Amino acid sequence: MVQQIGVNYYKISESVEEPERATLNSACYDIKAYFHTDTVKAMDTSNNSSEENVMGISNSYIDILPGWRYLIPTGIIFDIPDDYSIRIHPRSGLAWKNGITVANCEGVVDSDYYHETFVMLYNISEKPFTVWEFDRIAQIEFHTDTYMALREIDTPPEQKTDRKGGFGHTGV
Repeated sequence: MVQQIGVNYYKISESVEEPERATLNSACYDIKAYFHTDTVKAMDTSNNSSEENVMGISNSYIDILPGWRYLIPTGIIFDIPDDYSIRIHPRSGLAWKNGITVANCEGVVDSDYYHETFVMLYNISEKPFTVWEFDRIAQIEFHTDTYMALREIDTPPEQKTDRKGGFGHTGV
């Protein structure tokens, strides 16, 4: 039987939709966009320009432009237990069908972060993509953190297997 640990969260408005698993056996919870402001931070990756009043924003949607990153609000503040974190993953359907992914591959929300959770979306396609309020924009996974004691050593580690090289040396 899977051990259940509770995670508290606060919705900044009653209309915020809580994260939910799509199926009983889903590993992650879908998290949704919630546009409670007319300002969304965005950055153009071609010249690193930053904007806060992005074209296409209204109270219900935002257009994600090709080559731009956006901090999409969720309206949720998590109270993450110590020794846990949240990992934010892209939704595979958004990435495959529309080229919308999480800009940093995997976002991490630490247990000592106590502000609204944002999802950094990135449009890798050549077409604008509209994110509507309450659209599922990413998946979150609760992760048990393991803290390792890092120790500097005086000599390089020895080879432990017959492995030769890296970056593709083990095959395709």
